[in-house]
Amino acid sequence: MKTAKYYFWGIALACFVHLFAGCPKTDTTVVKINQGAQQAADAFTTGDTEQLKSVLTPTSQEQYQDILTDIQQDMKAYGAAFKNRTLQYYTENYAVYTFTENGKTYTAAFAHQDDGTWKLVRF
Repeated sequence: MKTAKYYFWGIALACFVHLFAGCPKTDTTVVKINQGAQQAADAFTTGDTEQLKSVLTPTSQEQYQDILTDIQQDMKAYGAAFKNRTLQYYTENYAVYTFTENGKTYTAAFAHQDDGTWKLVRF
């Protein structure tokens, strides 16, 4: 019984530390994430693939480089749908938005960069 008591208090302490001593999620973080998302929305809305490249992470630029000309015709529609996005969750380095178009839910992921900006990883 004594062991169970220590086990309970250990779990309770771990939960307390996790909830109150973890990395703070500040309004500043959300503002910066939203700025990155707005830049991505603007890039899609204009249909400019060069502007879109500027909001992609370096890895995503390589990943999407072969299809950028193919998606140019759909970029404006994607941008219009992405304007109705919701920040689903975020950490200090990663954020995911969801949005719906024609009854289907899509996601877009952003990553925190070394320069403090948030760039599009996946769409």
